[in-house]
Amino acid sequence: MDEQGEDAAEFRIAEHPIAGPARLFEVALTDGTVAAVQTDPAAQLVHIEIVTATGSPPARLTIGEREAVATASLLAGLRFAVDGPPSGALAAGPAEVRVVSLEDGDPAVGRRADEFRDADAEVVAVIRDGPDGLLADAHAPWEAGDRLVVVARAGSVEGFVSRLRS
Repeated sequence: MDEQGEDAAEFRIAEHPIAGPARLFEVALTDGTVAAVQTDPAAQLVHIEIVTATGSPPARLTIGEREAVATASLLAGLRFAVDGPPSGALAAGPAEVRVVSLEDGDPAVGRRADEFRDADAEVVAVIRDGPDGLLADAHAPWEAGDRLVVVARAGSVEGFVSRLRS
């Protein structure tokens, strides 16, 4: 159960090594649904194919990287574990995603993501409704009302959020 007392969906992410800067992930949900997610950094696109356990035709879509980050932040209530490639090239293990809203008076207002980076947690996106779209410049100072998308190793997210608030 999650913090609201509701059952959270659980899924696993496996990264499959491919040549070049692109990355390929397979997301498997407990209900048997599988999504293949391939990044295309050169084109700044993310290609997604979803196959359900019901056998219906796969759904395919291509979205921009900014839209992909915003969509991923909406999944913050899901519990997940990230598995690295068999080579062990990436540090793998359970991870958490949390969206943290900054309020007036929070010490993190006016600061930047690079000031809070550590080995166990990181702000991966800043969601801000504004004239330039939904996502703010990652290097710009944070403002009250910003929603920070935090990815942390399991058990580290609370300490990281405390650092943002104190």
